[in-house]
Amino acid sequence: MALVNQHVPKIRPGDMVRFNRGLYYHWGVCIAENQMVHVAPENGTKEINSLNSLSSQGNKAVVRIELIDKWAHEGDYRTDNYLDHRVQPKDVEDICSFALQQVDHFYWVYDPVSSNCEKFAIWCRYRIDKWGRQGELVRNIAVGTMAVVGAAAIGVIGAACMGFKAIDVVCNGANGKDRKRKRIANGLTIANEEHDEVNANS
Repeated sequence: MALVNQHVPKIRPGDMVRFNRGLYYHWGVCIAENQMVHVAPENGTKEINSLNSLSSQGNKAVVRIELIDKWAHEGDYRTDNYLDHRVQPKDVEDICSFALQQVDHFYWVYDPVSSNCEKFAIWCRYRIDKWGRQGELVRNIAVGTMAVVGAAAIGVIGAACMGFKAIDVVCNGANGKDRKRKRIANGLTIANEEHDEVNANS
C-alpha cells in the first residue's frame, strides 16, 4: 500500500489528487477518505499501460470511482490544488456531487494535451475549461519543436536560394561578358568595314 509522505497535508474531499508516474502525473478528485473520481480507461488498467487500448477504442475513457491508495500503484501521491491562488474553488459538497454525477455517465474523449485527467480534475474543482500544467507543457514542447524544425527548414531554403542566386550571378555575369565581347568585336568589324569603304572611294 502506498503511503503519502508525512509532511504532505492530508488529502481531503474536494482536493485534486496528483499521482507521480515518473514521466508524467495522473490526476483525480478526492470525494471521501481514500476515494476519488477520475478519468480512467474503460478496462480499468493503469493509464500508462492503456495508451494502446485508448487508441484502439478511439481514445475513449470513462469517469469512475477508485480507491486512492490502490490507484497509486505503490507510487507517490498528494494533494495539489495549485490553482487556488488564482481561481476560487467550488464548495466541497459541490465539487464532490458534480464529480459523482459524471461517474459511468460521462465518456471522456481522451487527449494527452487538451482533454486529459488533469483537465477533468480542474473542471470538477473549479468548473473551468483549462488544459492544466501537463497539457501546456506538452503543447509548449510541441510548439518549440515545430519552431526549431521550421527555422531549420527556412535556413535550408535560404541557403538554397543563396546558392541559386550565386549560380545566376556567375552565369549572367559570364553571359554579360560574352555579350560585351561580341559588341566590341562587332564594333571593330563595322569600323574596319567603314575604313575600307573610305579608302576605296578615295
